[in-house]
Amino acid sequence: MPGKSFTHALHTALSAAFIAAGLLLALPAWTPAQAQAPDAGVVYQTTNLRSGPGARFAIVGQLAQGDRVSLIGRDEQGTWLWVRAEGGLTGWLPVFALELESGAAADILALVVTGAEGIPTSVPGSVVFIESYGRVNVRSGPGMEHEIVAQLEVGDRSPATARSSADSDWLLIVLDETTEGWIAYFTVTVIGDADALPILIPDAQGEGLVPPQALARSLFNIRLHEHPALDSPVIGVIPFGRRVMPLARSASGGWLLVAYEKLEGWGAAGLFDLDEAAFEVLPVQGE
Repeated sequence: MPGKSFTHALHTALSAAFIAAGLLLALPAWTPAQAQAPDAGVVYQTTNLRSGPGARFAIVGQLAQGDRVSLIGRDEQGTWLWVRAEGGLTGWLPVFALELESGAAADILALVVTGAEGIPTSVPGSVVFIESYGRVNVRSGPGMEHEIVAQLEVGDRSPATARSSADSDWLLIVLDETTEGWIAYFTVTVIGDADALPILIPDAQGEGLVPPQALARSLFNIRLHEHPALDSPVIGVIPFGRRVMPLARSASGGWLLVAYEKLEGWGAAGLFDLDEAAFEVLPVQGE
């Protein structure tokens, strides 16, 4: 039976394939006569990440030399850049602290308007923030059944990085370098276009996020077998309507190896609802 390293590698590959397929955009051709807006930069020296565009604003993190950041926008003077660091934390860096891509010009980044406290009040189209109406629970998953991991107070703002469905019922937000969580859409004001966010949900093992079409759903109560055969020992049962992570398929296509909670086992493929494209990219194993 495959180990955790196999599951993690497959999870990463499937997630990357589906996300890339949904998010890649056609970019205009670059010519030497054109300046282009940079989309990333490398930190030139260890520097503080601040809550607003200026040294007077609070430090929200620190970046080391060589760290790579995504560039979101600039202040009116073009001397400070609003960036997203690895892990999703956003903040402001002085332009001199970054090395930009060759041919890139920071002054044509989208202008970000900020309030007195440095918090953005208008953002580029690809960026989404939320502001809480009141005290709001932040949960570990997109649903009321998930545990509370933090709370937002009235007026708190955080960047949103994903949504749980096309209806944006739940939004994934970043609180700090180590904490993210889900909030109900109706409890916050959304600043920006939520439809621009990728649709992602937790995988069946809680190890990461995947597009919904990467998961299978049980159409019945399904017995999980140790091997892809009816006479193989039963190691557990998946209840009706549960989402599971497909890991592999049998050579005949009649069995799926899936991960459900702490179990990994084989179930009859016809008892699952799984996107055809997701089925085809599964590795063949067993039989």
